[in-house]
Amino acid sequence: MNARVEAIARVRDALAGEASEALFAASAQDSALHPWVIEEGWRTALARFSDEALAARVSARWAGRHVSVVLGRSVVVAPWRAMVLPLLEGAARVTVKPSRAQGAVPRFLAARLAEAGLPVGEGPFADADVVIAYGSDAGLRAIATGLPPSVTFLGHGHGLGVALWGHGVTDDEVDATALDIARFDQQGCLSPQAVLVCGAVEVEAARLSRALERVALRLPRRRLDPGAGAALAQWAGRMALKAERVWRGAHSLVVACAQGEIEGSPGDRAIAVIGVEGPTAACSRLAPHAPHLTVLGCAGQGLEGLQVPGFTGRTVRVGAMQDPPFDGPEDRRGA
Repeated sequence: MNARVEAIARVRDALAGEASEALFAASAQDSALHPWVIEEGWRTALARFSDEALAARVSARWAGRHVSVVLGRSVVVAPWRAMVLPLLEGAARVTVKPSRAQGAVPRFLAARLAEAGLPVGEGPFADADVVIAYGSDAGLRAIATGLPPSVTFLGHGHGLGVALWGHGVTDDEVDATALDIARFDQQGCLSPQAVLVCGAVEVEAARLSRALERVALRLPRRRLDPGAGAALAQWAGRMALKAERVWRGAHSLVVACAQGEIEGSPGDRAIAVIGVEGPTAACSRLAPHAPHLTVLGCAGQGLEGLQVPGFTGRTVRVGAMQDPPFDGPEDRRGA
């Protein structure tokens, strides 16, 4: 087995074992997620990094080069993948620049990887040969314009997920959609921001509301701070002006809109269920968002051959929106 694969596998095993408590503590510091959500998120993420999956990613893409990873605010498991990929791709050195809002997990992971003998550390990207950055589109533009022409830049910017329900959506698919929403409380670029439904919008919204409360029994929503509570209240008030009905659960907020455009959610399991006349109408509704659409989660029947103009992200079944295979960055769109 490749020496780097062996070292990363040892760190992976430690993160899933004796180091998990410290990892979960760092994750709570960076995200304020409920401990059960953090544990489930890391358990799912680390399971993707099997020995076979790691070995399959070994290449000489960045051989001999200093790769800087600039992290933005995202889900707590994202820094792990962002650091491991350049190592598997032959980087001679990897430096990490954490987000100001989320520094505990990246620093913890960098320390564990370095202890395993891997060339990882925290630092600026001033002397890097390659800069791989995650964050807002504006932030990426600011980084890119300040780099010399000799530096390779790969930027992964703003993204969102959307679920699409066709006809005959089963109860299991409703529960799977609720799980996609509950994972990380919609903090990442793979999180569903809206659900488009081809059926009766109020009926389907009620089903989703009940499913979100069920999933909260094992994955509770985080405790809302005043800022998050205010954001939810403002979003609910704005959406109520055009909604057919609003469901306020203990751990979720669902609004049913017979029609309307896709709007961003404030997170924390607030979701708009929007009616569409069918798959063709859904594609038209999604097309303006295609450049930022990272994943489309499908449920029910009648969605075969669905094509959204300009969409280059993943199309998956609901339940897998936030559990991508280990085939590179979660965001498949071009950098």
